[in-house]
Amino acid sequence: SGQGTVYLANLAQYIHVVDVDREGMTVDSSYVLALDSSLHTEVIAVDSQYGISGSGKYQLNISGSGKVALMTSGQPLMMQVTPEKYVNVDADAIVAWSSSLRVQMQAQTHSSGVFRRRGNTGEGWELSFLGQGFALVQP
Repeated sequence: SGQGTVYLANLAQYIHVVDVDREGMTVDSSYVLALDSSLHTEVIAVDSQYGISGSGKYQLNISGSGKVALMTSGQPLMMQVTPEKYVNVDADAIVAWSSSLRVQMQAQTHSSGVFRRRGNTGEGWELSFLGQGFALVQP
């Protein structure tokens, strides 16, 4: 216990300290470096619209008030989502999004080959975000 400064790093990635407000955010947990102990976390599933076993992704829902440190492989792009402007993102590029958004996971093609190619990498899948909020994408 006490006061001081902590410096964190991971593999020369960019670090972004983000405020979490009452709206909350959903994050790919592999991009979380640290978070305030005042925040609440819950693992949630984002299922594919095809009902294929193992094709969904698990994410971390963060709520409460505090800060979270996120890592990216480059300068991220903040995309605004509105009811008039939905956003589609490659499943491997998404870092975080507003928890209030509705999310659909879908194959980028309808070929059965996409399911074999994907494996556990997320290749061939995209996430569609609908509603009001943001989606944070890395290069």
